[in-house]
Amino acid sequence: MRVNAASVSSFIEVIDSYSRHIILYIIPAYVQYIPTVYSRPRPPVHNEVYQERHCKIAECPLKISHRVWVNAMRILLADDHDLIRDTIEEFLKRLDKDLQVLHAATLPQALDVIGKTDALDLILLDLRMPGMNGLAGLKSVQAARAGVPVVILSGETNPDTIRSTLQAGAAGFLPKTMRGTAMLNALRLILAGERYVPDLLVAEQPAFSEEHAGGAAPAALTPREREVMGLLVQGLSNKEIGHRLGIEVVTVALHLRSIYRKLAVTNRTQAVRLAMEQGWIF
Repeated sequence: MRVNAASVSSFIEVIDSYSRHIILYIIPAYVQYIPTVYSRPRPPVHNEVYQERHCKIAECPLKISHRVWVNAMRILLADDHDLIRDTIEEFLKRLDKDLQVLHAATLPQALDVIGKTDALDLILLDLRMPGMNGLAGLKSVQAARAGVPVVILSGETNPDTIRSTLQAGAAGFLPKTMRGTAMLNALRLILAGERYVPDLLVAEQPAFSEEHAGGAAPAALTPREREVMGLLVQGLSNKEIGHRLGIEVVTVALHLRSIYRKLAVTNRTQAVRLAMEQGWIF
């Protein structure tokens, strides 16, 4: 094909015209647009532990959902041994990666931290640390921060001590000999509003007796565990129980594990059979 000079010249003029148009109009407009897109402020990342005590919906700058983001869960860990505190903190971090752990080595230090901290979700106290004076220290902490569950840590596993601690209002008693996983499960139960009773205390009490036959469920079960057990007897699944009670499925599983332990059974079938045989009313 023969190409004459006029055609080539005309083609070059067209390309040159398009090039000038791109350089003069399109590129400046695009460059001006770039800062608008890429310098747009990004919303801050918030911890999704939603509690009304930290932030009201009207005060939150970003309202992308009906829930409210707030500060991370905050736990006070009071023990006079640094190694114990550091070890327990490592396990506590598994509850929530953004968890804040506040430290204290004596009861006065713990009370000082409580007085200076706006909100706490849980308090862990060593029963024998300086200043505790037995259960008097527990009561002083309960008085300083009413409504916050207080859990006792101890290397002592005397059933009488455990029983008196729970009777004094502790949300749970955690022997320091507990495995990390068991401790986390116990704390999840406590944070869900329940009380944790150690295996060794439950083991010395009979799972059931003749006095329970045809009557109320064993006293070892908490009110929430009785509710769970009542729905279990009706044949509801964990998901259905959680929906009925307004709790998470994982919390239902923790309740069931505690129920099995207290009734000396290993699964839901055995638990239901035992309840039906004894004629328990939930």
